[in-house]
Amino acid sequence: MTKRPLTDGSADKRNNRKLVKRRMASKFTAVIAGIMVWLLGVFALAEASGPVVFGDITRAGNIIEIRPAATPEKSGGILLKTVNDLQGPAAEQPYLIRLSPGIYFLGNKALRLRPFVEIVGSGPSSTFIKGSVSGEGTGLIIGADNSSLKSLSISNTGKGLTVIGIYNKASSPLLTNLNVTVAGSGECTYGLWNSSAAPRIENLMVTAEGAAFNHGIFNQESEPKMRRVTVKVSGGEEAFGVINSYSSPSVHELDTSAKNASSFNVALWNISSPHEMNRVSANASGGDQNIAVYNVSTEVFMDQTRAKALGDHGNNYAVKNVGASPVMFNSTATVSGGGYGIYNISSSPKLVNVLVSASGGKAAAIGIFNAGEGNRVKADRCTIGGSSAGVFSDSLSGFELGACALEGAVSGDGAFHCSFCYGAGGLALDSRCR
Repeated sequence: MTKRPLTDGSADKRNNRKLVKRRMASKFTAVIAGIMVWLLGVFALAEASGPVVFGDITRAGNIIEIRPAATPEKSGGILLKTVNDLQGPAAEQPYLIRLSPGIYFLGNKALRLRPFVEIVGSGPSSTFIKGSVSGEGTGLIIGADNSSLKSLSISNTGKGLTVIGIYNKASSPLLTNLNVTVAGSGECTYGLWNSSAAPRIENLMVTAEGAAFNHGIFNQESEPKMRRVTVKVSGGEEAFGVINSYSSPSVHELDTSAKNASSFNVALWNISSPHEMNRVSANASGGDQNIAVYNVSTEVFMDQTRAKALGDHGNNYAVKNVGASPVMFNSTATVSGGGYGIYNISSSPKLVNVLVSASGGKAAAIGIFNAGEGNRVKADRCTIGGSSAGVFSDSLSGFELGACALEGAVSGDGAFHCSFCYGAGGLALDSRCR
């Protein structure tokens, strides 16, 4: 008897279920195989590159990478040894040392930069070189010609008489994107000391505090090129932001402040240092005597300078000139708490488009003060004001003012010559500025 074929579709359903099972098994097998291949690749890569360990040094040709060790002290030792052991860096064989994020503590040893060696950190907020080095003529970092230090923070907390962050003696390194902090407990701190040096300085922040006499940047017979530099100095008996002594710096975009030293705060002091300064902000406050910009026996071109002095004792000077002949252009000189916007002793400044303002409570406040033989101020298109007097001149000196607004009294026995000038209420002044 011939068996009749099924007509209800049961066979087709069974075949479909078998087909689905075979396909699912095939996909599962493919997934497992893919995972195995990936794991084998990971293990092979790890075996080839090796594990990352603390204190590891990786070298590829003249490029060296340093990872911090288990302690900052060990990290500092590795850095010092690596720099000192370099063989024959030269113009034809320069070296690059990269520092991974971490703290590299040098103890009481200085890091001496080497010619044709560039040390680069991972940024001032993640790479730190620290130490406790003291002594005049040395620093935590000692510069060298044709060397570079970039993208890290430097902190020196030495306990001796003199604590220096970076010391450049007759050398011209490149210093860029650095934070430098010095905090001493002895006589002097210096964030950066240049002696007969010509470094290039860009994107630098300097902080100095803790000692009796604190200095941000000290240029001694040097020719540094400074751009985008911030200096903050505070405390002690005397605080000095930037000192240029018998130097010829190039200064662009400088923000310097000196504050809260008990007796003397000077934000920018130029001594026999003819140079040009552009876009400078100088602030001094909090002491018995506060001077934002102090020019002594020098010629300085000051373009877009903002000088401000503030204090409670009336001895405040936005700009103080002694035996100097500066040129101020598109600038401001402001004093609060009594004192002088621009103070001239035997000096002959030239002012163009300058705003001078002096205000005070109980203390006298004079916009521009002149005293000394041969002392003469020439001002063009300036606004000059003072709550006690706009301008004062003794009998040995005088003013030549053109198209100026005098917002304050004209006083003193000096020679006054005004042309197209105006006083309080917009009233025209005569040729004697009255």
